[in-house]
Amino acid sequence: MSTGPLAGLTVLDLSRLLPGPFASWLLSDLGARVVKVESPGNPDYLRFLSDEVEGMHAGFATLNRGKESVALHFETEAGAEVVTRMAARCDVLLESNRPGVLARFGLDYPRLQAVNPRLIYCSLSGYGQRGGRAQMAGHDLNFLSLLGVTALTGEPPRVLGFQIADLTGGMLAALAVLAAVQERHRTGVGRHLDVSLADGAFTWAALGLARQLAGAGPEPDLLAGASPGYRYYRCADGAWLGVGGLEPKFQKRLGALLAEVWEGDWPDEIFTTTDPELHRQLEAAFARKSRAEWLAGAGDACIEPVLSPEEVARDAWLRERGLVQTVQGYEQPGSPLAPAFGLSGGTLPPPPGFHTRAWLRECAYSSAEIEALVESGVALVAED
Repeated sequence: MSTGPLAGLTVLDLSRLLPGPFASWLLSDLGARVVKVESPGNPDYLRFLSDEVEGMHAGFATLNRGKESVALHFETEAGAEVVTRMAARCDVLLESNRPGVLARFGLDYPRLQAVNPRLIYCSLSGYGQRGGRAQMAGHDLNFLSLLGVTALTGEPPRVLGFQIADLTGGMLAALAVLAAVQERHRTGVGRHLDVSLADGAFTWAALGLARQLAGAGPEPDLLAGASPGYRYYRCADGAWLGVGGLEPKFQKRLGALLAEVWEGDWPDEIFTTTDPELHRQLEAAFARKSRAEWLAGAGDACIEPVLSPEEVARDAWLRERGLVQTVQGYEQPGSPLAPAFGLSGGTLPPPPGFHTRAWLRECAYSSAEIEALVESGVALVAED
């Protein structure tokens, strides 16, 4: 029995891949009971992409730990009836299909709301439930391109090494669910939540767009590489440093650090300028020593190493914060909320269908009805 802050909240998760499972991972680590419905006809193929953790992809093992698994062809009439009965017993339903897909199976919000008025039905899609792009396909790169985030990476545009829109969308879905739960305490009824990955990408460019929307026009983006005081610099050994000289006190400390190799007077302001010559001078200065040598004297100057994933995995500070946790003998990323609530890592995801029989019994199916669903292939159980 969970004792986390969301203990007592039950989430029916019909999503797959990254954004939806990330949202339900956050909720699960906070103590919610999450049951993942895996459709054999449209499986979460992240599970089978590789086998680093008990036959599963390591990312799948992290995103879906602590969750229960029901394997069900919910695109069939009998399978959709099972999901309907499950939804009647849950607080939240999370899905990540294009608008209208679940309506084909009778699993849209109006029909499920009729059997459970308290249900919070969260639809997490690419471009939202309405609007001219609602039915369009898209991936993280597309959302970032469309919403102005990619333009901030410079010319030519860069492909980033992580999925900003996917992860932001998942966080926003979890936040929307929690807001709806609070609202339900007042009203006694749930609601349909329309959350889109593109909407999440928009938030990343919002500060720059605020000027455009206010009619102020463009300006150099000092936080996107235009400022020599807020950039990455390569050291003598080929390693990189991230230099964040925003405030005057950090710019002064940076000047003291570079004094030994700096030629001429140290400028009073290195952040708000966009002088390319100052940028070249800083590049030449940092190229005089190795990363380790610079860090040895950096102190509290907002200078940090650009670490590789291998270096990050060895970082002791992450374990001190609880951001790396051991789950059944495997080290995994911890929830970003682990330090706030003292969260543990939970358990690894079970095989597909491990909880199918238990949930069918919980939904008042008789033993004979359960066996009929299993024998017909509508419901699958782990031992099969």
